[in-house]
Formats: sequence, structure tokens, C-alpha cells
Amino acid sequence: MGDLREAGAVEAFVRYRIVGEQPSLNLLWALVAGLRGAHWASLGWMKRSA
Repeated sequence: MGDLREAGAVEAFVRYRIVGEQPSLNLLWALVAGLRGAHWASLGWMKRSA
């Protein structure tokens, strides 16, 4: 989790894509929510589209 906190959710998502994976945006939202200590579905559409 320390590496994720250092890199941030967006950078971690980009790195995942660089290694050849094709994650959905749900992974990005899960990373953001995880760093905030929440479930990804709790972010709400307004926050996820920003």
C-alpha cells in the first residue's frame, strides 16, 4: 500500500497499462477509493466523472 500511496491512483493505473494489462476504469476508481479508505462504488458518479 505504501507504493500505491507514493505513486497515486492514476500513476498506478498507468503503470498497470504499461505492463500490457487492459484494466477497466473500475480499477482506477477502486484505487482512488482504496486510498481514501472507501469502497469504489461510494465515490458516486459526480466524483468519478470529475
